[in-house]
Amino acid sequence: MVAPFVMGIFASAITGAVIVLIVLTVFKHASTESRRRHEAFTAALEKGYYDPTLLGKVRGKGGTAALGWGFVFTAIGLALFIGFAVMGILGEALLGALIPLFMGLALVLYHRVRKSLAARTEANGKPVRIPTAGSASGASGI
Repeated sequence: MVAPFVMGIFASAITGAVIVLIVLTVFKHASTESRRRHEAFTAALEKGYYDPTLLGKVRGKGGTAALGWGFVFTAIGLALFIGFAVMGILGEALLGALIPLFMGLALVLYHRVRKSLAARTEANGKPVRIPTAGSASGASGI
């Protein structure tokens, strides 16, 4: 009688330990990568260049992830809504269809608002040369 209980506790402890080790490994890698990017950014600043891409702030896909997930959730919500309507259980299951539907619509709206804001505030994304005190125009040799 005790053996299955002990085996369950033992299995749960091992599973928890494996999960903790995986999480620690991911955080260690993220910390090392962040430190490496920061050192490269600092080295570029010391040479007089400001390049935000060294910090990993570049959008690789143009920020379309929210739009894609919005379409997926909207499609799931519409499919559930139509399926529940056909089965005749729309009244009982309406919430189960409307939640993903409105989540998808919210993500599509978020993408559009974010895109319009980014168009107004985003620079060209190229590194900027920072003039140093010795190379500034008009600097005197006093």
